[in-house]
Amino acid sequence: MSTILLLLQLCGSGHASLAPHIDAAAKRWNVPSEVLVSMIFVESTCHSDVVGLKGTVGLMQIMPGSKAARGYSVEELKNSRLNLLLGARHLRYWWNRCGDLSAALGVYNGSKTCSKGRESDYTERVLNNIHRAC
Repeated sequence: MSTILLLLQLCGSGHASLAPHIDAAAKRWNVPSEVLVSMIFVESTCHSDVVGLKGTVGLMQIMPGSKAARGYSVEELKNSRLNLLLGARHLRYWWNRCGDLSAALGVYNGSKTCSKGRESDYTERVLNNIHRAC
């Protein structure tokens, strides 16, 4: 399924402008665009200006001050393009370390270790969105 179709299905027509940014981040960090679309739906319901309860910011819910944010301000992290690039880079880092998408998603969402074979609720939601759409 194309990025734009999955994006429209999960996020609605008001978010179609995110598709080029998603595709660019996916290509740059070698992460399937469907995974990124599903993550932004689960993380932020596709809203770039959302701030989570723990202070995470933007589409991919990046934590300011974390290694993934590399000193960017909260306002900078609300930039869709930047947020997607940082989130995709962070996921790729953990995917390479864990060797498994499910484990990488778990660590992205706060797990302390690469737990292969044990999917978190977050991991299940991300993967189910992709499977349901296909």
